[in-house]
Amino acid sequence: MLDVETTGFSHHKDEIVELGIALFRYDRAKGQVLDIAGEYSGLRKPSCPVSRSASAVHGLTRHALRGHRLDYRRIRKVLRQADFVVAHCGAIRSRLCGAAHALVSWDDLALFAGRY
Repeated sequence: MLDVETTGFSHHKDEIVELGIALFRYDRAKGQVLDIAGEYSGLRKPSCPVSRSASAVHGLTRHALRGHRLDYRRIRKVLRQADFVVAHCGAIRSRLCGAAHALVSWDDLALFAGRY
């Protein structure tokens, strides 16, 4: 499960400020999550302002994000263990993740055309 918080709602100009990942074991036959196998949560200082509307949703400000960086090695390590990825609130965020492929590449997310 992957979730992001952003500086706003535009995939053209806004950036990811928080990334959360929960790696879980899943029983496909029963349709059940069995347990949490790993987690990652990190903050990132953006290069653009955090909009008031976005801050009202997640409570993060540029000041609160100062000095924070995502741990890309750890993110890749967790994501490479995933068989599939479920993203929360996909439409805008999937475009943001696509635009931010330098942060988390789709290859790392194991999202290959036709695979799932």
